Amino acid sequence: MCMCTTLLLFALLAAASGAVRYYVPALSLLAEAFGTIVLVRWGCQKSAAFIRRRLIGRILDSAGKAVLITGCDTGFGNLLTRKLATKGYHVYAGCLFSNGGGAQELASISNVTVLQLNVTKQDEIDAAYEAIKRSLGHNVLWAVVSNAGTLNVGFIEWQSTKTIRTDFEVSVLGAVNVSKKFMPLLKKSRGRLLFVSSIAAHFTGPGSVVYSMCKHAISSLAEGLRRECQRYGVQVCSIEPAGYRTALNDPSVLLERMTADLKNVPQEALSSFSAHDYSVFMVSLDWALNMTLSEKIDHVINTMALSIEESHPRAVYSVGSVKDQIVVKIMQTLPTEWLDAMFALQWKLIELRMSIYK
Repeated sequence: MCMCTTLLLFALLAAASGAVRYYVPALSLLAEAFGTIVLVRWGCQKSAAFIRRRLIGRILDSAGKAVLITGCDTGFGNLLTRKLATKGYHVYAGCLFSNGGGAQELASISNVTVLQLNVTKQDEIDAAYEAIKRSLGHNVLWAVVSNAGTLNVGFIEWQSTKTIRTDFEVSVLGAVNVSKKFMPLLKKSRGRLLFVSSIAAHFTGPGSVVYSMCKHAISSLAEGLRRECQRYGVQVCSIEPAGYRTALNDPSVLLERMTADLKNVPQEALSSFSAHDYSVFMVSLDWALNMTLSEKIDHVINTMALSIEESHPRAVYSVGSVKDQIVVKIMQTLPTEWLDAMFALQWKLIELRMSIYK
């Protein structure tokens, strides 16, 4: 969804009413007001960031500090492990496959300890806790990064209950159980807990309902835990990246999983969908992933590292381009009915494009 779609919707509504000459000035005033609000909010955020980082903030020493990161096989977790290791932290890298290629590469780094950690299995969480507690020595567990997550796409009716349950068990319950288990060590070190959420926590588009539900739950978990733990000196943060290209959102893998999962859905549930519906969805997914995902994943990794090492971390770190931030603000500001119309219009535009270029 983009600003062009929003403006096109306004134009269509104005033309339909036959009152373009009245709506254009109104749209101009609305744009000026919205732009002013965005600029004021942006200025306040930048001023607060400057005060926090330049005047009262500082980068903490990594000596004697250990960090646990979940979901380190690939993506954010793998790259953050490497980043923190170069900064002198001892990193416990929790991997779904501790004998896999990504895990073995991390194991070759001197101050990285790879742990077998499937966050949906309490016995593996318990084993990781005992292993870390035994090996800390004079170090303290300074931070836990709850990064493990999943992504499956497709309309709700296209996804099996098993797939939806797995998404919640990994992304939400896994984060809850890891946080609960390691909280005593974080209270002892007065450290911090970092959750990886997403801008998708703030709005839900067709085809990514379960993902948005999980990320909204993670953001709520971070917000609530921050208020519960502040009296104990534990700081809780969340990272909300925009779209960045990782192994998690590889288009071919997502489509392969969606197609395979369709076989587990009752045919009665799928009978109302046509082959055309699947084609339009796949085109929209391909456009969303290939046209909007950023390759600059280092922006996310640097922000995650900053949240661990700065003395006064933010409650929420939003990571994305200026365009991404503006789109999110628009999505949060517009009436729900307008957003519904925009998503419906987007579907129609994709159908129109397919009919032209078929």
